[in-house]
Amino acid sequence: MSDAGSNGFINRRRFLAIGGGLAAMAVAGCGSNTGRSDNPGGSGSKPALSQWYHQYGEAGTQQAVERYAKEYPDATVTVQWSPGDYDKKAASALLTDGGPDVFEYGNGPSIDMIKGGQVVDLSDLLGEAKADFTPSLISRLTYQGKLYAIPQVTDMQLLVYRKSLLSAAGVQPPTTVDGLLAAA
Repeated sequence: MSDAGSNGFINRRRFLAIGGGLAAMAVAGCGSNTGRSDNPGGSGSKPALSQWYHQYGEAGTQQAVERYAKEYPDATVTVQWSPGDYDKKAASALLTDGGPDVFEYGNGPSIDMIKGGQVVDLSDLLGEAKADFTPSLISRLTYQGKLYAIPQVTDMQLLVYRKSLLSAAGVQPPTTVDGLLAAA
């Protein structure tokens, strides 16, 4: 399945499914910029959403996100890119009324973030797209039966092996990707 439509733009479903590490998008449950308009039944003005990312090094990532945010029809989305210690900055901001509405966070929100109401239940958000994700990954981002983050990308950070474990299994340490697949 392609991430881009015929016009070259990624769709909302795939946008939520892409992005570093086992990074996950979470939706903040507190803060003054909630994404809800002050007059929910009235003037037709779109809600404002603040979305935060760490500073990506890959060419085109920021431009793709900003293009999507600009074209998103249901809200006015501002995107903030943060170099440096993004996780610490995001965690601190979530303790204030000025935190982001949507943000990425290394391995998903912590139990403290969930219990503190800093993120909200996203269980109903995935719909049919839930089948696009590995069940163990969805489970990792679920607490007490509720989903609190949506995976962006699964990316192996580090692969290690124990020589004694491979030796006991009669497997030689792999030296190629094909050898790794065979050993697995």
